[in-house]
Amino acid sequence: MYKELKNISQKEIQEYTDKGCIIKKFGNRIRIWKNDKEYKIWQTLYHKTNSYLSSGKNSYICTQCGNEVSKKYEQKGSSGVELVLWLMVPFFLLLFILPGIIMGGIATVFSVRRMCCRDVVCRECGNKNTLVPINSPVGIKFRIIS
Repeated sequence: MYKELKNISQKEIQEYTDKGCIIKKFGNRIRIWKNDKEYKIWQTLYHKTNSYLSSGKNSYICTQCGNEVSKKYEQKGSSGVELVLWLMVPFFLLLFILPGIIMGGIATVFSVRRMCCRDVVCRECGNKNTLVPINSPVGIKFRIIS
């Protein structure tokens, strides 16, 4: 995009059109492109971005690999350790009350931490916390680059 203006006179509009610029009004803003090619590139990116918003699929872009993906969550910790902790609770409760209660507390804290502390992971490259919404300024920048 060449310029984005809020106030422009008819004389200035005529000067831009004489130079071969494309002028479009969006609400209270006027956008000016140098030529038809620039406008078509912007229009393609604008409609492509909005189609992703409406479909709800692949609405994120990875800042590391540049792929358009949907979110994938990865839990921290091991499910095997969680299972062992929960299997040890009844054993300790049968033998000793206090250690069983302590073990139950440890197992509960571990399970809650695993459930609430999840990382957003890119489905393609596996990097954590690198996804941005495709319609955000950073997402649009990455779409233009890639």
